[in-house]
Amino acid sequence: MKNIRIKRLSRKGRLLLSAGIVLAVLLGAWFGVQAWLGHEVTRLLESEPINLDGSAYTTDIKSVRVDLARRSITLRGVSLKNQKGTRTRKDGPIPLLEARAARVSASGIHFRKGKGDKPGILRIRTIRIDTPDITFEGVPGTACDTCGTPNAALRKMRLSVERFAVTGATIRAGVWQEGEKHTFAATGLDATLRDIALGDTLSGGKTPKAALSALSLSAGQLAYTLKNGALKVEADSLAVDSEAGTFAAARLALLPQYDKYQYALRVGDHTDWLALDVREVAGTGLRLPFPGNDQLLHADSVRVGSVAIASYKDRNQPQSPAVRPMLYTSVQRIPAGFDIPFIDVRHIDIRYEEVSQGATLPGVITFTDMAARITGLTNRPARESQQYRIDAEGYLLGGARVRSTLALPADSRNDFFALAAEVGPMSATIASPVTEPIANIRIVSGSIHSVTVALSGNSREAQATVEMPYDDLQIAILHKNDPDRQRKLLTTIANDMVLHRSNPEGDRLRIGHGRHERDPYKSFWNYLWKTSFVGVADIVM
Repeated sequence: MKNIRIKRLSRKGRLLLSAGIVLAVLLGAWFGVQAWLGHEVTRLLESEPINLDGSAYTTDIKSVRVDLARRSITLRGVSLKNQKGTRTRKDGPIPLLEARAARVSASGIHFRKGKGDKPGILRIRTIRIDTPDITFEGVPGTACDTCGTPNAALRKMRLSVERFAVTGATIRAGVWQEGEKHTFAATGLDATLRDIALGDTLSGGKTPKAALSALSLSAGQLAYTLKNGALKVEADSLAVDSEAGTFAAARLALLPQYDKYQYALRVGDHTDWLALDVREVAGTGLRLPFPGNDQLLHADSVRVGSVAIASYKDRNQPQSPAVRPMLYTSVQRIPAGFDIPFIDVRHIDIRYEEVSQGATLPGVITFTDMAARITGLTNRPARESQQYRIDAEGYLLGGARVRSTLALPADSRNDFFALAAEVGPMSATIASPVTEPIANIRIVSGSIHSVTVALSGNSREAQATVEMPYDDLQIAILHKNDPDRQRKLLTTIANDMVLHRSNPEGDRLRIGHGRHERDPYKSFWNYLWKTSFVGVADIVM
């Protein structure tokens, strides 16, 4: 056998071979470490139940990828749900939580361990959650001892996230508050938060405990149901972008879930049925009160396409014992401060129905084809005397042109408001749908040339001055149990001895004056109506 001679590699070849082996070992180690870290993350998340609200939840992950070069981690097929056998405990059932996400990723991760009393710092460039689907179902009467107590390790951690994004989220949640169930649902939810900071200070003691610089949010639909399912709030095609300073919604609505005749029977603490439908909302110059900036919610202007309001009250039903706050008091008490210089509404329709005690049919008041502008709306005024105004015009009862200006106090130390309104001309008979069910009085004839009301007051008493020239006013007093029949004697006495048939009579124009003490258990609008009516009654009787 001949000797086989192996040619020795040159020095350059040996160096290249050695470098290749070292590189292969390093790459193997690199990817091996990444694989090992992925395995350890999976084991860490799946091996130990997570305690979120005093109950245990298990995590399942389809795959984990760690990229050391990008300092990133990606979890795919993530799910979280109640641990088997923990849907009940000694003090009763526990909340249900199920959550899934196609992908959860974090990149640009930098961690610096704390030393001594100094907490550790965790910085993340981007966190992204794709198509999460979350269901939470709370239970009444449960108390959580651990919900408000953060983990000791987290208390020693400062967190900074440049960008946190959620795409395509679906959320269903039910919680209980004081014996009432509230539910929240969201579909097609996308949200991006920028520059999140959590912790005492992140650099030089200048960053507050919580901070956020920008938010963008869009949703196909948001829905919030309260009063044990009796009332729902909806928002369709909602979009908010704090960096662009814009917000918009195709529709905002308050929707009773029972018809107006059943609502008072089913909802004991609030007997007024109210439906609200707002369309085509758009705002510019938006500034949001993020943690750390201490600014008011502000929008340079808001424009609304249309508003439809329908309200119904049956005074035969037990009435709410709660004191009704004044309209401006409710605005002043809103916890979040806001400042909106202009709100323009192009089209408003309002329908109010009320069944008087002992009656069966409602009186109906309508305002149609209204347009309104609100100027200077705020609950954090610069001056105690500052007011905001509501200017509106349209049609009363379908036939009378109405213009009004309502000035309301912005500061809680100011309790003075004023109303100026003009109505007419109109036929007096258009008021019969109001007077017949409420007072058993039919307006037979009358031509009203105009009505001018100047009203002012506070939360205790108001006074009104009314001018109302009219001709040939006649009424018919009806039987309470048979509204198609007149009470002839009372009708004759009213027309010939009580009513002034015209104004002026002769050369003197009668001007009505009146005062009315507020009933704190009735609405602000009832207060305005009753005060104005005192002035009208002073003219016609």
